[in-house]
Amino acid sequence: MKWSNLAPLRVALLDDHAIIRSGFSNRLSAERDMKVVALYGTSRELLAGLRDKPVDVLVL
Repeated sequence: MKWSNLAPLRVALLDDHAIIRSGFSNRLSAERDMKVVALYGTSRELLAGLRDKPVDVLVL
């Protein structure tokens, strides 16, 4: 899917199951317009990580 000619959307994923995180990450990374920049297993990790790594989309 082609959304724009601009930089890809920066995506972060939060899920407590490693297999789900991995599957979503693999699928979204296949899209040219999306870049998975962070994976989180807990909300604490997410909140700490978002301070240093801004994202455009957060998948919970």
